Amino acid sequence: MLVLVRVNEKPFWCSLDSGGGAVFSLDSQKAQAAGFKPNDTGFSAGQGSAVIRDQRIHGATLDMSGVTVRDQTVVLRPFPSEARFDCVMGLALLREYVVEFDYAKPEILDTGAGLPYFQLVLLSGFIKEKHVLDRVSQAVQPPDKPKGTGGEINLLASRIQNLKVGTVQLERPIVALFQTQSGGGNGPDGLLAARFFKKFTVTFDYAGQQMYLEPNANYTEPQRYDASGLGFQKLENGAYFVDVVVPNSPAAQAGIREGDVLVSIDNRDANYLDAEQIRAALAESGRKCVLGISRDGKRLTMSLRLKSPL
Repeated sequence: MLVLVRVNEKPFWCSLDSGGGAVFSLDSQKAQAAGFKPNDTGFSAGQGSAVIRDQRIHGATLDMSGVTVRDQTVVLRPFPSEARFDCVMGLALLREYVVEFDYAKPEILDTGAGLPYFQLVLLSGFIKEKHVLDRVSQAVQPPDKPKGTGGEINLLASRIQNLKVGTVQLERPIVALFQTQSGGGNGPDGLLAARFFKKFTVTFDYAGQQMYLEPNANYTEPQRYDASGLGFQKLENGAYFVDVVVPNSPAAQAGIREGDVLVSIDNRDANYLDAEQIRAALAESGRKCVLGISRDGKRLTMSLRLKSPL
């Protein structure tokens, strides 16, 4: 979800992070363009192995549609080039409020932010302690290369029998198994991911320390996973280039190579598709998919039969 937040009266689109505590992070390039001048430094650590030095603005005022939070620290750090948001706001900044998100009928822009495909993330410490890799039937390398605060994250994808949160239970959800240890040291055992929350109207009551989940129209949607073996990165001109081809996948068998540029999917211009639409088109296992590819200035047509490894 993206919300419009005014930082010292300057507008930015922020991704809401229910696991982000009370931290407010702003893209350092966007901050510089807005004329902000840092007045302190610090260190940031999150998912990924590195701890990075950052700059900070103390005493900032944050305003979200009339809800004002004063005297806050804004952490300035570089965001990935493909990020579709300017800032990340930990929901604990709104701990004096009850916050509801309606994913079925969002009144704010729903970006599908977070790791693709996954309902649950298990972190490396928990995986080692509980010998999780010995207990799952199958774990595969995903085509995406996610990045956290501390850099690129190595992970595996798997399915588990079920995921139960309170009285809600999802069958055979897709789980991200982090192999990279966080540079920030010990953290939680895992995180509920965006794909989990999209199935509910979610209410966070920080004062009461409660989370309420009401199934929405997305609740019965199948838990799909990539069925192509392709990972993409978006260029500054809006085009998508192939940066991962999983060995023995449908994409590899079709002859697609790393460095190819995606032109179309089933005759739809790829430049007019966002990452979420591309993932959805490549997650329908059993379907024949036709990709238009540009390679060395030549236009190629590739057909592949989609097949999910999970």
